[in-house]
Parts: sequence; structure tokens; C-alpha cells
Amino acid sequence: GPQAHQTPDGWTREQSAHMGNKLPRPALAPEFTRIHGLYPRCDWDPKRVAKLIQDGKLAPCVKGREDGGEECDDECPICMFTYPVMNRTGCCAKAICTECYLQITPEHRLGCSNCPYCKSQRLAIAYVGPRSEAELIAERSRREELVAAQIRMLQNYLNEATTPSASDKSFPQ
Repeated sequence: GPQAHQTPDGWTREQSAHMGNKLPRPALAPEFTRIHGLYPRCDWDPKRVAKLIQDGKLAPCVKGREDGGEECDDECPICMFTYPVMNRTGCCAKAICTECYLQITPEHRLGCSNCPYCKSQRLAIAYVGPRSEAELIAERSRREELVAAQIRMLQNYLNEATTPSASDKSFPQ
């Protein structure tokens, strides 16, 4: 049969759909618990970051992709890279990669940052595993609606640009 898509944290999409069933979380390889240098510096203690990732409180660190990645990947609206797994803000449920979160949230002042999206105070994030099939279908539908709306807008613009207006018509004298 088809191979299940496995994410860096060891979960497959099918397992993530059953996150309420306290399945044991697979141990992560060390490369997924270290930042990859997206930013020149990170003030967080690397051991603390690794523990938060191992404990499932932060998404595993993977090198982001500029080319869009897989269809199931999420794009971080801050760095614009795509990742197979992301954190979500608690206030507005927007995606944020681990490295961007670590940049906007000082380690010694957790809960003191504002959400970069909705400006809610006391930014909190959660890592809930990869998106479910239903979430992927909903996202695909939203993207298709957006493309259709953009096409309609362009068609309207072209129709208006090529249709002569009443003031452009010359009347016989």
C-alpha cells in the first residue's frame, strides 16, 4: 500500500489524527532538537530548546525550504520558509516555525511577547503534530478559492480595459 508520510518527530499523519490516545512519542534524532541558523544568533539555551522539543512543547527544528516543499508543508509567515511541522499560536492558531518563535520570545521573559499576527498579549504556542488530512483538504480548498477570486479580478480588469467607455466612443456629427 501507499507509504505513510512521516514527519521529523516520528509521527505519521494517521497517528496525529489520534493524538488524544496517549501513544508514546518517539525519541527525536539530535538534529531535530537543534536550531539550524536561520538567524545569526539565538539567545536561548540550546539544552532548554532541545528539552522543549523532546517534550513536544516546540515543533522539531528542520531546515526550512524556500521552494514550497511538499503540499502538506506549512509556510511560516515570518521567515517565508516551508516546514513539514509547525507550532501554532494559542490566540489565533497561526503557524510559526520554531526558530522564528525563539527570535520573538525572549527565553527569560516567556509570556511577555505579543502575537506577531493578531497582537494579542502573552504569546503562547503549541505543537500539535502534523496537520490532519481534513486540515490539508480545508487549506487546499481555501487556496483554490483564492486563486479563483484572483482570476475573476483579473478577468474583470481585462474586460474593463478592453471595453470602450461611453466617453471614448466617437459620435457622428
